[in-house]
Amino acid sequence: MVDHFQDLLISLEDDEQVTGYTEALAWNDGQDSIANTEGNDKETGSYQSPDLTLAGALGWLTGQKHVPINEDNLKIHVDFDHDCMTRNNLHTVCFPVVGACVRNVTLPVEHMKTSDDFKRVFLIAFSKGQSFGNR
Repeated sequence: MVDHFQDLLISLEDDEQVTGYTEALAWNDGQDSIANTEGNDKETGSYQSPDLTLAGALGWLTGQKHVPINEDNLKIHVDFDHDCMTRNNLHTVCFPVVGACVRNVTLPVEHMKTSDDFKRVFLIAFSKGQSFGNR
């Protein structure tokens, strides 16, 4: 699983064709932060694409898109959830849970076993979790 995580981060860094999912905006802050605007009427709405860069992933995981300027080592704790199916055996997918303030990510092992599954589940969570932060 760590290899899958590393491979995904490397593909973001190397500008490989990684595609995410757009999400509808619940607001318009008036700035040019909307990557994909379908219009502003009620029928089409406005959409935002995720920042599919290494900096974007760092921002999602830690709350900031850069390494600390005080030269502290950047540490992100990774936990592995092995028990999600035990807690609810009727569900079909769990998503990674990010604690940006404490720099922690919990990965659901059962749903991310293969590289393709890891990439799909991670990118859905990453794409749909963009609205958590302001940029």
